[in-house]
Amino acid sequence: SKKQWLTVPDERRCEWCAVVDGKQANLGGNFYEKGDTVVGLEGGTLDLGFSDVQVPPLHPQCRCTLIPIID
Repeated sequence: SKKQWLTVPDERRCEWCAVVDGKQANLGGNFYEKGDTVVGLEGGTLDLGFSDVQVPPLHPQCRCTLIPIID
């Protein structure tokens, strides 16, 4: 089984969340590893040096969520 990152597809969605929208990972797995950098749709970068990212939020005021993907 897996999990999938989901965003709110409106004008408030940030460039980094837009990139991760729809990304899948194994349950218990990471979407990003500590030290990774997310490059947004507009070329902005988000440093993930603080920890692994297994679940939202990706950043403060993030409105993302996860949904299960059942095989």
